[in-house]
Amino acid sequence: MQKHLLSFGLSAILLSGAVFGMTSCVRNYRCECKITYEGKPGLPTSPPREYEIKDTNKNAKSLCQSGSKSYTDMGIVTTETCDIK
Repeated sequence: MQKHLLSFGLSAILLSGAVFGMTSCVRNYRCECKITYEGKPGLPTSPPREYEIKDTNKNAKSLCQSGSKSYTDMGIVTTETCDIK
């Protein structure tokens, strides 16, 4: 009986540790996207865009950086660079 209780107690501790380990990595991260313009004088400066991502560090970083892009329109190059802040 005592061996069974010890086994049950150990299983409960391991299970709670595993659950804590899987959920403790998920948290809120702040993604910041800086926007720059090039190609003509006098172009405006845009404030950075920020938003929150709730995920693991690795997934949040990947998702945030996937928002980075660059495109050209009428000789103006717009570059948006996103990264976890």
